[in-house]
Amino acid sequence: MSDASKNEYPQSFTVKIPKGREQEFYAKQKASGQSRNAYVMEACFGDTRHRPGEYKLLGQILAKCGLLAQALRGLSQRPDEELLGVVRECFEELRIIRTAIMQRFGRKS
Repeated sequence: MSDASKNEYPQSFTVKIPKGREQEFYAKQKASGQSRNAYVMEACFGDTRHRPGEYKLLGQILAKCGLLAQALRGLSQRPDEELLGVVRECFEELRIIRTAIMQRFGRKS
């Protein structure tokens, strides 16, 4: 077995940042909170990070949205027209939040 077949990663390569843009690159990479490698990978291939903690949090937010929607359905049964308008606006905001979360999960809502 050769040494190359033991290595699980392909050979690395160098990326040259254009002269005068180094500070811009490093500032963006630092602001992202990612390693240089992770920053470049995401720039090339899109969101490649696997963050189970993020998915757990988004799932919890989605569950809370469901509870809020249930509470709003109860309020929508009241005869107050002004309250009904507010409830409708809240439903629309919850729909937007749910759609964004489902898209982050890679699913249709």
